[in-house]
Amino acid sequence: MSVQDPPTLLQLSVQRLLRDEALAISSLQYLPRALFPLLFKEAFNHRQTNVLRAMVAVWPFPFLPLGTLMKTPHLEILQAVLDGVDMLWTQKVLPRRRKLQVLDLRNVYHDFWDVWVGPEDGDHSAETVCEKQIAKRLHQYALRRRLKVVTDLCLRFHLNEHQAYLLQWAQQRRSSIRLCCVKMQIWALPVYTV
Repeated sequence: MSVQDPPTLLQLSVQRLLRDEALAISSLQYLPRALFPLLFKEAFNHRQTNVLRAMVAVWPFPFLPLGTLMKTPHLEILQAVLDGVDMLWTQKVLPRRRKLQVLDLRNVYHDFWDVWVGPEDGDHSAETVCEKQIAKRLHQYALRRRLKVVTDLCLRFHLNEHQAYLLQWAQQRRSSIRLCCVKMQIWALPVYTV
């Protein structure tokens, strides 16, 4: 028999906030940056798509490593996240004020979810080591004002619904989205599909 540690006050507050979806969505603009990763993970684990959609639209970091959380593709969650990206791009916010610059859909390890973000100091918030490293790489994409969506694709005779949805979504938004495929495998796929 194993003994589990009791949940922390932070975990309990996040769980309580997510019980009331309307309250969670309306309070996102007032939450400190440090709560976003934990709240996002909880909403993801409980498949609260409305909360995820709203969180992506106000995501306070330049990087969102979603693929790390999605061990197997979930179409509903992908749709909610991409709807949140659409909300972000249709807001009346100047492009230079948008925080989210890279949405990573690859299932690779990122220490983003394990690192404590730190206290907020207005516009001069403390950045984690992970954020500083990513910020250096993102500079060229920030200048273009386009969201970079990074993924790996394994294309077979028929696209699965997850891949088909992502590719169609990216095609429709090609002026504001840059789809980058790091690893691509093509297996017996008709050329017209590619």
